[in-house]
Amino acid sequence: MKPTETEIACFESGVKLGSLYHQFSGTPISLSSIESLSSAIEKSILNQPHCTNVSVEISEEAVEKSMNDDFGYAELKGDMMAVRIKIQYKDTEVVSKMRVERDYPLMFVDSVETKG
Repeated sequence: MKPTETEIACFESGVKLGSLYHQFSGTPISLSSIESLSSAIEKSILNQPHCTNVSVEISEEAVEKSMNDDFGYAELKGDMMAVRIKIQYKDTEVVSKMRVERDYPLMFVDSVETKG
């Protein structure tokens, strides 16, 4: 059985979220690099097929809380980020998100819209 457009779009969405999480977790981050790292993550994920929009918000409070005082930086963790990704595959648009629930970063499909 061949996958539907919606299934393919959802799969692509999951690939992007998984890639983002596993590629950037552990990246050194400081309060002064939050904006540039957010932008670099967004641009990196936008390079992938079918991705039309990426928003990455890194919590300044979470970074500050995790900061190593001796070295002046923290490691980026999933629970520091709020992520929104939009995928367009043919006539199907999928919006997926990563957000923290119960102290754990969860990834999920937020909406699916098919035109046509």
